[in-house]
Amino acid sequence: MFRSLVLLFSLIVFSAETAFGYDLNILHYNDFHARFVETSPSGTTCNPLNSPCIGGFARLATLVRERLREEPNSLLLNGGDSFQGTIWYNLFRWDVTQDFMNMLPHDAHVLGNHEFDNGIDGIVPYLKNLDSKVVTANIIDDDEPSIQGLYEKSIIVERNGRRIGIIGVLISTTNILASTGRLRFTDEIEAVRQEAEKLNAQGVDIIIVLSHCGLDVDEEIARHAGPHVDIIVGGHSHTLLFNGDAPQESGFTPLGPYPVVVEQETRKVLIVQAAAHTQYLGEIKLTFDDEGHLVSWAGNPHYIGNDILQAPDVLEKINYYLPLIEERESEEIGIAMVDMSADCTCSECNLGNFICDAFMHAALSRAQGNSWNYAHFCVNNRGVIRAPIDRGVITFGSVILSTPFENNIEVFDLKGEHILEMLEYSVNGQPTPGRHMLQVAGLRATFDGARPVNSRVLNVTIRCIECDVPRYEPLQLDKYYKVVSQNFLGEGGDGFTVISENRKNVEVLGVDYDILLDYIRLQSPVFADNDGQVATDVLAKMHRLLSLFAYALALSVLSASGYELNILHYNDFHARFVETSPIGTICNPSAAPCIGGFARLATLVRERLRDEPESLLLNGGDSFQGTIWYNILRWNVTQDFMNMLPHDAHVLGNHEFDNGIEGVVPYLEYLDSKVVTANIIDDLEPSMQGKYEKSIIVEKNGRRVGIIGVIIATTDILASTGNLRFTDEVETVKEEAEKLNAQGVDIIIVLSHCGLDIDREIALHAGPHIDIIVGGHSHTLLFNGDVPENSGFIPLGPYPVVVEQATRKVLIVQAAAHTQYLGEIKLTFDDGGHLLHWTGNPHYIGNEIEQAPDVLEKINEYLPLVEELASQEIGESMVQLSANCACSECNLGSLICDAFMHSALQRAGSDRWNYAHFCVINQGGIRTDIDRGVVTYESVIQSTPFENNVEVFDLKGEHIMEMLEFSVANDPYLGARMLQVSGLQATFDGLRPVNSRVLNATVRCIQCDVPRYEPLQLDKYYKVVSQSFIGNGGDGFSMISDNRKNVEVLGVDYDVLMDYIRHQSPVFAETDGRMTISNPCTEN
Repeated sequence: MFRSLVLLFSLIVFSAETAFGYDLNILHYNDFHARFVETSPSGTTCNPLNSPCIGGFARLATLVRERLREEPNSLLLNGGDSFQGTIWYNLFRWDVTQDFMNMLPHDAHVLGNHEFDNGIDGIVPYLKNLDSKVVTANIIDDDEPSIQGLYEKSIIVERNGRRIGIIGVLISTTNILASTGRLRFTDEIEAVRQEAEKLNAQGVDIIIVLSHCGLDVDEEIARHAGPHVDIIVGGHSHTLLFNGDAPQESGFTPLGPYPVVVEQETRKVLIVQAAAHTQYLGEIKLTFDDEGHLVSWAGNPHYIGNDILQAPDVLEKINYYLPLIEERESEEIGIAMVDMSADCTCSECNLGNFICDAFMHAALSRAQGNSWNYAHFCVNNRGVIRAPIDRGVITFGSVILSTPFENNIEVFDLKGEHILEMLEYSVNGQPTPGRHMLQVAGLRATFDGARPVNSRVLNVTIRCIECDVPRYEPLQLDKYYKVVSQNFLGEGGDGFTVISENRKNVEVLGVDYDILLDYIRLQSPVFADNDGQVATDVLAKMHRLLSLFAYALALSVLSASGYELNILHYNDFHARFVETSPIGTICNPSAAPCIGGFARLATLVRERLRDEPESLLLNGGDSFQGTIWYNILRWNVTQDFMNMLPHDAHVLGNHEFDNGIEGVVPYLEYLDSKVVTANIIDDLEPSMQGKYEKSIIVEKNGRRVGIIGVIIATTDILASTGNLRFTDEVETVKEEAEKLNAQGVDIIIVLSHCGLDIDREIALHAGPHIDIIVGGHSHTLLFNGDVPENSGFIPLGPYPVVVEQATRKVLIVQAAAHTQYLGEIKLTFDDGGHLLHWTGNPHYIGNEIEQAPDVLEKINEYLPLVEELASQEIGESMVQLSANCACSECNLGSLICDAFMHSALQRAGSDRWNYAHFCVINQGGIRTDIDRGVVTYESVIQSTPFENNVEVFDLKGEHIMEMLEFSVANDPYLGARMLQVSGLQATFDGLRPVNSRVLNATVRCIQCDVPRYEPLQLDKYYKVVSQSFIGNGGDGFSMISDNRKNVEVLGVDYDVLMDYIRHQSPVFAETDGRMTISNPCTEN
């Protein structure tokens, strides 16, 4: 009835007007966006159970044909953006579009920006196969010959003996909205003005502008494009211009009358637009006098509701394509481990987070210079997230349903003050603060919805992009940030005009659901959640001075015997830039002395070099990883400090590869001193080539000394080494020593990061030319005499260890780790380069050593950044997470193991829900509680400070049983080797005899639909997650190191734990009976 009355009213008005002059009837639609089949009122997939199914090309065709029967001389105009918006376009692109368009007798189409979404190659065949004309006046195509001649600036059509000009115009920012190749776009107003003047000069006095520029630009064209334009038939902004109340089921709200009338000085210019998605067909009848002056008009858009029959011939064509559509719609894109919710109205939602993460990932490829990403953060309006993605298989159709609005993903610059205004607007609703709620990535904000409007944003931090380690920094109101968003928001949608009016430098990354599809394919299986950081002891100082005097005296007594070579060395620095506790953790002077640190190391090195200026200074590797300093500042801070000391050589350690090849290359490029490592094959990693040497020759006191570097050959399973390969340590050193000896070098040092056990093998078997191995990796303190009271290390051998070959001796030295010791040894050689004798001992770097002022100054430069990250909130804990793990299960141990298991999930195959069966970690690696409440970055580092790699390996059931028995094997049972677990349950009795205390052990299945615990099978291999300390046999767990297979590295322990807390926050962990102990010990 509504439609019949509208048509009757239109005909009465039209017939009344015809007596006054020439009538021209125009039918028009715009922004079709691939709505071939009927849709919901919101333009998404039709579901008649929820709302009427309306629109679609079959109904549009019915209505167009009906109106052409009534008004056979009408013009039919398409306002552009026929491409993009449903799975139909994703599948069939231009081909299906022209096939349907050619079913209607269009007089003209204008190009829309989305016609270029697939580049010039995606539009040229469309233009070639269309039966009707395409007009666009403001394109310069001289650099794109393939599109030349396929459209016109304007056309002249004839209706009832009158010539009518139709000028096409496209929004001039199309080059930043789509993939337009080398096309250029001129100003809309000037292009229309010039073309209208040409038409008028040809005697055309009725001129229509067919525009795809949006209502705002159309109004400017109407005002300023000269006196010859009569009407603008628009598109692009999806604007419904309508007289009266829109139909109840309309998906669009009228934003102005039909037509909008723009007053020039002596005339009027009309603007019409008909929403989008085939929901309306615009119809307006214009009446002109004999001179072509517009006299009057009447009309209104027709709503294309479900009362309009669908044209049978169009339905037939739809059914031809439908099987292919349905097949693609069901195509599997990936797997979701969790339900991803579209319930985003009043708060963060995990699907919103995931979509923004995908958009941020799309920006990564444009990162430049020192920036790790191209954009700082993403914002996404919750209204474009239309449907959840359920746990399980993700289909092509489910992604399109979730993000159906064919928005371009854009990057643009926005100032901090406008970002804050944007965030305030997002929560300014009354009484519902979240109606404009944004979903984000790379930005953190805290709101209070009870506060007055425009004061609800309590805190905003933004993730830095020009930093080695991403961190969140306070929003700076006077700084421009690069923002990723959808063009709906960028163009001021949902009222976010603060963005559209102030953004700059807009670039397009792609279409939203294409980016989301790519991200799911890349990340699958996907997971998303709501993740919303000093007294000086005079006596001690005197004791040290006396020790140094005695040491110097001993060296001077020996100096007359031959050529002397003094070596200073340290190893396994592990980012201990500032002083630490004796166990290498964060300094707390109320608990233990603060010792070591780079400033004290520098003081001692410089002091020894003043006394022994011809000394070698050697670094035994693993300078990376171990404190919050490295986590924030990576290679950059490390080279900055290393270059403060005159090293003769560094060897690479396995931890130098913790952040991959990309993490070590700039470090090597910026170091002032040489790096030696002989057993790397880098032919498949060109960025590493030329950044280090196998060996070097240095000169000291007129003698040539060779230094060979060697790294542990299993580095490829300990770290992220890309395509590097590592050769056998012993054979490599032997070959390189022979080369040096052939060059006349008769004093050869091996600078090793292999650990004491392998160093012994090198000393025994790497040939007759090596004199000393300066070691690292195993954190071994070799020391003569009693160690200082507050040493964090116990001596495991004399300094040096002496290895006897058949006719000669080879020395091995190592100096613990964490800047607690500086090794010093003086070697005496005869003229033939034979080692005669030696003397030395490591210097303890206690708190009586002053900290070098220049190093302290540099530390203070970095300290604010470090302290900021230390206090960064990682998440929230609902309970106290206890490190009281020595005699029983503890909830922090359970949480850490759960985190390690979670990190293995992404490697699960299609036949299993996880990659690993269970996790075990040693209780000694858990150092401090994490308190209830806010979990900070620092509290996580304090709890797991030992920079262990998290590894997955295969271990047989019989060795798992042996491992469990060993974990409770002290007699009497004291629990010191107690394991913390996940995915494994065990029952022990501490009073039973050793090796019979394990009463029961069950392991969670991974090749099952519903996880359950099954008895441990002694002859079966299980995949185990653990830390490298245990995996390498630490704490005596040699049954693991001796029997494990297929070792893979997942990451660094505290990084994995922090990622898990961020994902799961607020976290909760309990002692849930994973380890049940009869007759337990008490905490020792």
